[in-house]
Amino acid sequence: MSDAQQRGLRRLRLAVHEIPIDPAAMTIDLDALTRRALEIRPRVLAVGASLVLFPYDLVAVRRIADAVGARILFDAAHLAGLIAGGVFPQPLDHGADVLTMSTYKTFGGPPGGLVLTNDPAIAERLDRIAYPGLTANFDMGRVAALAVAEADLMACGTAYAQRCLENAQVLAAALHSEGFAVVARDRGYTRSHHVAIDARPLGGGTGVSRRLEGVNILTTGIPLPLPPIPGDYTGLRLGTQEVTRWGMGPAEMGRIARFMARHILHGESAATVRQEVVKMREAFRAIGYCIPA
Repeated sequence: MSDAQQRGLRRLRLAVHEIPIDPAAMTIDLDALTRRALEIRPRVLAVGASLVLFPYDLVAVRRIADAVGARILFDAAHLAGLIAGGVFPQPLDHGADVLTMSTYKTFGGPPGGLVLTNDPAIAERLDRIAYPGLTANFDMGRVAALAVAEADLMACGTAYAQRCLENAQVLAAALHSEGFAVVARDRGYTRSHHVAIDARPLGGGTGVSRRLEGVNILTTGIPLPLPPIPGDYTGLRLGTQEVTRWGMGPAEMGRIARFMARHILHGESAATVRQEVVKMREAFRAIGYCIPA
């Protein structure tokens, strides 16, 4: 969480404490969370983030929450399409009280978000907050676009989610073979569409992502639970949701890893690599995993 976000929460009189993470497993440190929850006695445990490689043990988190009288909010912003497709566990079925999600990213719809719950009392309270209050009207064009995205997921979501996962695992292994320090190798790299690279040996995630923009490969720097480096993020994040939707598969994941290595690890010029990236991309012109027009 940034300093600005923390200051904003303090103005709202919210005390925020980070959930302990096990860096080696890239998941929640349940023993440490138990100790901190009993000490702090939080009202809400917020689980999920901008990088989720593996499912959390929500059943165990539920036991911790019940011990201190807390609710569980699961942030599925990046995971909603994988949950809908059945390759990532449904948090509401495993102990979460509330699920928040983006309607784009892996969900494939228009920009926006949803708040979901199976608890009628919570739903009623959320409705009272949302309207009238936070919202006063809605955009029918966006509602129609969201309905199309939901129909696509109902028809093709399982195949799409499975290919996102397959592509991520193949991409991670290929990046490792090329010489990148891919996180969580001992756990099979990932069980989502995300792949994470330890960017500290490369100078930092944001710096690497800007260099990759020069070859038409879009990634992002992200903080990982690793010793920090000055002036940049420790990690580089990749996601397979868009390349999958455009029809790319395991063969292209190996080529993407090679393109990245040629420029970042071996110093080949951006102009040379970019030409080959563009040529590969030209073969993928139609969006897949959707109901035919």
